[in-house]
Amino acid sequence: MQRIYLMASADGRERFDVPRIRRAIESLSGAVPRPEQESAKNVLAYSLPIPEGSAWPIPVTLLRGSGCLTVGAYHDVGLTAALSIQREYGRDVFAFSEEASPDVISLAAVHDIDELKQLLKLR
Repeated sequence: MQRIYLMASADGRERFDVPRIRRAIESLSGAVPRPEQESAKNVLAYSLPIPEGSAWPIPVTLLRGSGCLTVGAYHDVGLTAALSIQREYGRDVFAFSEEASPDVISLAAVHDIDELKQLLKLR
């Protein structure tokens, strides 16, 4: 599954403020908590609905200990969510993808999902 990784700092050393990132995720339209997926591995787990005809919801997961938030990027809903999380979090959020690694970008500088796709070398 294609995903993007969001971080609280470009070098990955800072951790997200959990209550603040929870509020940012919960502000997303249709975000559904998935407490059954919260575990020793995940601090927070949510899913986002996608338009009819798509097989899976978009996962949004804060990984325990890594300070990294993963967002499913196989649908534009996930990319839009990443940009919305940046706006709602209130501080810079940085992103990378496996396709664009090791390049890390500031989501605050991204204007739309087409630019995000290009910068992260998605699709």
